[in-house]
Amino acid sequence: MMVKLEQVIVQEWDEFERGWGIRRDGVSVHKNMDDCRAYVQQTWGNRQQAFVPNEYRRPRGEPYSAQLPKKYTKYMGEFHAGIGPITCSDLRKQGYLRSG
Repeated sequence: MMVKLEQVIVQEWDEFERGWGIRRDGVSVHKNMDDCRAYVQQTWGNRQQAFVPNEYRRPRGEPYSAQLPKKYTKYMGEFHAGIGPITCSDLRKQGYLRSG
């Protein structure tokens, strides 16, 4: 059976936690670049402040285009056009996301 793929924009995220350091925190998936920018602005835009919280997420690199199976994209439009952080290790193993 052929898997139906959908063209999306992917933004990877890092999590910073005081005392633990930096780690990958998943991805957000968006219908288009405008939705991705709006999600990043809504999620990260107000974090540019003098006070650094004990833990926070920030965008990792630039968003990029990818093709994902519909089961991963069916929730787009929720959470301000993203589907929130999802685990990306399985998507990488399956060849849907960039490695590294």
